Amino acid sequence: MMDRKRFGRFSAFFAVGFCYLVVCATGAKNHELRAAQLPEQAVKAADFRAELSASQVKDGSVVIVSVGLPEQLEDALVKGDFEGIQIPFFSDSVKGEYHAVLGVPYNHKSGETKISIRVLKNGIEYSKELPLTVLSGQYASETLRVDLRHLNPTKKDIKRIFRDKAEVGKIYSRLIPRKYWKGPFRFPVESAITSVYGTKRVFNGQFASFHSGLDFKAPVGTRVYASAPGKVVLAKDLFFTGNTVMVDHGYGVLTLYAHLSKIDVTRGQMVDLNTLLGLSGETGRVSGPHLHWQAVVHKMKVNPLDLTKVMK
Repeated sequence: MMDRKRFGRFSAFFAVGFCYLVVCATGAKNHELRAAQLPEQAVKAADFRAELSASQVKDGSVVIVSVGLPEQLEDALVKGDFEGIQIPFFSDSVKGEYHAVLGVPYNHKSGETKISIRVLKNGIEYSKELPLTVLSGQYASETLRVDLRHLNPTKKDIKRIFRDKAEVGKIYSRLIPRKYWKGPFRFPVESAITSVYGTKRVFNGQFASFHSGLDFKAPVGTRVYASAPGKVVLAKDLFFTGNTVMVDHGYGVLTLYAHLSKIDVTRGQMVDLNTLLGLSGETGRVSGPHLHWQAVVHKMKVNPLDLTKVMK
């Protein structure tokens, strides 16, 4: 027979073991309960809205990516990616609403592509992919005559061209994480468009480039206004675009106003919609007086006409 001492030790051991089994069983049951609940929670959280302003666009177009998050994800981090291009999202005035501006590159290959959306919160990531069809812009060609110097620059001019390119490149690479614009952009002048975006340019019989903006009929001295609020990040004479003003509207969206006869703003100045930027002219590589208006989205020269239609 078992003595009292040994029986006491055995009873204590049994009691501890029994409690351990009960705790483990309860823990396992709770774990199973949590595991059963997680998929439902994840499905609800992952059920966020993501859409494009258009699912089919021409190369060189501007697309708005919109994301709407449910209550449990309202303060989550939203990221976007388009073929390796990171798309920064900004929060709208409505809680849980986010938008991003995407520029489809000029001459992008026609066909199907996609935009990846990632929503991150508490170490958990939810994702969606939005299909986008890129169509050929089928842009026309036009022939122009310009000063030979702007087709065959001297060594001194070439050095200047590289300096201009480096300076503008740095501006394109900087991102101001602030939304200055308020709704659709406006034309910088009230005049007829004389040359559209995407046109292949043949200068003096030589193919030079594509037309990266819109040209407006504007006699020398026509008043040129900012198309949306923003910050002046360049106001100087450049070799090809002459007297040039560039405005950064935030989140990778910029506009450029070229061939001016006079500049009325300075670098670093904040401008509002319809702030006078300068007067039109015929400086730089031109065939006559006009205003060249250009749009850049995340380093991509896109159709500025889209800024007047899709911006929110």
